[in-house]
Amino acid sequence: MATDTTKLTREDVAKIEIGQTDVRPSVAWTIIVVFFLTVFAVPVSQHVYEIRQAFAANPSLRWTAVSSYLPRCYDIFRSLPRAWQAVRGAPGPRGGAASLLNRVRYANNRVLLRDINEYSDALKEDSLLSDLMLAPVQRLMAGCLGVGNEQAYVGRDGWLFYRPGVDYVTGPGFLSARHVTRREKAEVEWQDPPVIDPIPAIVDFARQLDRRGIRLMLLPTPVKPVIHPEKLSRRFEGFRQALRNPSFESLQRRLDEQLTGARRTIVLDPADHLIARKFAGDGAPRELYLRADTHWTPETMDFVAGMLARAVTPLLDEGASDPNRSGWVEQPAEVTNTGDIAGMVQPCAKTPPVRRLYRALGLGRFADAGLPDVFPRQTVTVRRVLDAGGRPWKADGNAQVLLLGDSFSNIYSSGEMGWGDSAGLAERLSFHLRHGVDSIIRNDAGSHATRKMLADELRAGRDRLAGKKVVVWQFAVRELAVGDWQKIELKQVAAPPKPPPAVVATGKVLALKPGQVVQITGKIAALERPGRPGQVPYKDFIMPLHLVDVRDEKGTVRGAEAVVFLWGMRNNEWTAAARWSDGQTVTVRVRPWEDVLARFGSVRRGELADVDIDVPTVWCEELK
Repeated sequence: MATDTTKLTREDVAKIEIGQTDVRPSVAWTIIVVFFLTVFAVPVSQHVYEIRQAFAANPSLRWTAVSSYLPRCYDIFRSLPRAWQAVRGAPGPRGGAASLLNRVRYANNRVLLRDINEYSDALKEDSLLSDLMLAPVQRLMAGCLGVGNEQAYVGRDGWLFYRPGVDYVTGPGFLSARHVTRREKAEVEWQDPPVIDPIPAIVDFARQLDRRGIRLMLLPTPVKPVIHPEKLSRRFEGFRQALRNPSFESLQRRLDEQLTGARRTIVLDPADHLIARKFAGDGAPRELYLRADTHWTPETMDFVAGMLARAVTPLLDEGASDPNRSGWVEQPAEVTNTGDIAGMVQPCAKTPPVRRLYRALGLGRFADAGLPDVFPRQTVTVRRVLDAGGRPWKADGNAQVLLLGDSFSNIYSSGEMGWGDSAGLAERLSFHLRHGVDSIIRNDAGSHATRKMLADELRAGRDRLAGKKVVVWQFAVRELAVGDWQKIELKQVAAPPKPPPAVVATGKVLALKPGQVVQITGKIAALERPGRPGQVPYKDFIMPLHLVDVRDEKGTVRGAEAVVFLWGMRNNEWTAAARWSDGQTVTVRVRPWEDVLARFGSVRRGELADVDIDVPTVWCEELK
């Protein structure tokens, strides 16, 4: 009798064992239950949390009002009517009708993709799971492992760097075809594409000013990696040159070619002077920038303000710098803060249940921003500028100099930024000139934001260029690589009539007299939410709402429009308004934006496209 003596290989044995795996029913059911609990525990708990928060915020809410407490994940259904409207109104080529495919694509890009992206960002902020894990994990990675995140790099000796600034010095030239292609691919479909080349916008701005006899002076402010690359990489230890983007010299050359003679734009680049100051003396190199913040130190800013004053003085009328014409005095003050980049890499819990949990466990540093940080606080001395009566410096609308600036001008001027007040670039420039200075300043978007604010002032009948000899345009040099360099027309119109004595509504105009506070209700037609906390270097954000069908509580206003500015993010936390959506009806108490412009006008805020300049702008005093 023959026998099969063939020896099985290891592979044959493994196949037999895999094919005959036995699992007991109890084990199988346990695995299934654990799987479903793992999959559904997070969304179920998120639903319960959001519903409880809705009832806690509005105790009178009824269970029958389902739309008032539905979790945010269902907001996508509100997008469908607007997507249908976009399909019906999609523009075709040369004003003709678009094909069905193109209309659907337009609606998908302009409505659905935007809403999905906004929901994704909102979910990251509202998620209990991410809120529970983010603070300890991010602080562990930054403090122990030296790892930052998408927008912040951890450097040497406790220094932190903002990623766009690093990209500016390490990336391709901002005028190169490679850079243009990269930015075009990175743009999102639901937003209008930015203008990438800065030269046409600068030339156009200079020529518009020249027609009014005004000289433009550019102050491209070096970002931290330009002056302190050794704090990011050891290979630059002792490096005595400023790191510039490869296209910077080409920018200067092309501006000189296109703007000649009296039109020539003066480019005041302080980078080489700062390098010389950094290595002046026999000791260790000076620290010219804040360790855990994007911006320069007060001493560095004051040094540049002195340079700027010396460059501006010859362009002013004789006698404009007469010391007897100004009584500015200095007042030193110490300020202690951590820094905007530190807030990106050492976040705190945002939802109340997670905060309470951390406090109960004795881990309050994960719940409260004021407790000891991974990156220590830094103390600096600012030099406030006061008038002879001890009052803080104020912009002078009759001055010969107008400063357009971003957060590098605002860092020591606005108390909202946490580094003191009345000691910013405009104040220090005025002190060195011994003359008044006018200023238009707003955090972020230095490539276009302040020019747009100037244009809005002119179109509103306020001629901020009257009597000016010099416009200083200060912007962070990284804007050359990441900014939106759109051309903006400076169109002057006649001053508007005096405000009415009370609330009126004529067509779409809602007008309030100065100091008046009213309650209005309207439907959100458009809004711009803040970026995710920890992803932007500014802890505060003012978001705009375009309200339609506006009515007041007394019924004297109906069917009006208004643009409402209100807080969307405070101290790196989203407000309740940041979770509002298009089509939602809201009630707010408002006052004229001009009432608070001096206080909040420099805070970073969003912009709404396609909103008529005649639509009045108001400030939200309170949510109702």
